[in-house]
Amino acid sequence: MRAVRAAFCASALPLVAVLAQSGAHSARIVGVVSDSINERPLRGAEVVVSGVATSVATDSLGRFTVDSLTPGTYQVGVFHPLLESLGVTLATKPFSIGPDSAGVVNLSVPSVATLVGRYCGTAQTASTPSSMSGLVLDPENDAPIARAKVSLAWTELTVSKEAGVTRTPHELHTETNSFGFFKLCALPSDLTGTLQVSQGEVSTPEVPVSMNGALLAFRTLSISLNAESRATGVVTGHVFTESGKPVTGARVQIPVSGLSAVTRDDGGFRLTGVLTGTQVLIAMNLGFATAAGPINVTSREPIDVLVTLAPKFNILDPVLIMARADIALDKSGFNKRKRTQFGKFFTREDIDRSRPNYISDMLKNVSGVTVSHEPGGVVISGRNAGRNTCTTVFIDGFEVRDLYPGDLDMVVNPEDVIGLEVYGPYDAPAQFQKFDRGCLTLLVWRQVRSKVKN
Repeated sequence: MRAVRAAFCASALPLVAVLAQSGAHSARIVGVVSDSINERPLRGAEVVVSGVATSVATDSLGRFTVDSLTPGTYQVGVFHPLLESLGVTLATKPFSIGPDSAGVVNLSVPSVATLVGRYCGTAQTASTPSSMSGLVLDPENDAPIARAKVSLAWTELTVSKEAGVTRTPHELHTETNSFGFFKLCALPSDLTGTLQVSQGEVSTPEVPVSMNGALLAFRTLSISLNAESRATGVVTGHVFTESGKPVTGARVQIPVSGLSAVTRDDGGFRLTGVLTGTQVLIAMNLGFATAAGPINVTSREPIDVLVTLAPKFNILDPVLIMARADIALDKSGFNKRKRTQFGKFFTREDIDRSRPNYISDMLKNVSGVTVSHEPGGVVISGRNAGRNTCTTVFIDGFEVRDLYPGDLDMVVNPEDVIGLEVYGPYDAPAQFQKFDRGCLTLLVWRQVRSKVKN
């Protein structure tokens, strides 16, 4: 995208006139573009020179050269996805080059401290030093979307001997400017929450975000402007372990589009008919922690993603794990529904006491539920007037379709589950009822970690 962002211009170092190696009466511009945020050269940036029809790209060391220029006055601009996400314009002031000389230009992405200061001024405090920025774009043409509503939600968790575990919910709202840019200031550096964008009747899923101790995080999200005629795209990718081995038989799904696939022997998968815009892709397999992360889908070309599944292990204090699980169950409505006494409910404590090998083991003694073994694996069904009924499964609020015998035990690791709800025919909450209203309904709630890369 070549639209100029309204943030600020990075200044160039002084221009140096040097003798050109060629004897021709022409000029050239040489320079380096560096990334101060990641402390490395900015590779693959598009460098544009005023009055020159073609652009050049920086090499692996951030270097570029523009040859065969007529002596005169020029201005250099740099475009890169990183700059667009930051809402930054990187350009020099106009400068002159004489015959048989060169202009030497060094441009640098502003430092994190500079960016945060520009974005937020004095809003930051010692306890809330971080900020988040980003762009909201149209998935069909990368045009910026103005006045899109952006919301960030998180819960602050405090553990003390005196008060025990206290939870304080927070929510911030903002809108994108005319360049599709947004910023959210005064955030805690350990924030873990969800980011969502809405425009008219269309909303993105709640995208998991985490500051991970950083002073600045940036996200690019996309959202369709037409709710009635949304285009679709293709998502391909591979699922690997942390050691780089392909994961065979992992289930990959995009809940909002109602699509899922099982990985091949090489860990590869392909999903077609995915709604364009920002979506959340989820990958899961027995023995691994579930991975989830955002992807930006477009109809213009397939996108390819890499998913890493990590072994299941806990790195937080058990008290924090349980407190965060309780927050997630509050948000999903589990705790509220549990108080109504409709259905059968299992908490993390129940699962720890039972120590099941598979999630189906938790259902073997539940009234109205049949757990049977068929070729391929375990089948879970309800009983209604002595007959087995259909079964509908929702994982983290999204329906999982096309489940075959053994699939539920394959994709749901009991160690991931923080809550399980079981409802007989006609008893499920309204938002989870099928049109036939006669199915056994299972609601599985888990905690997942982000391991998806575009």
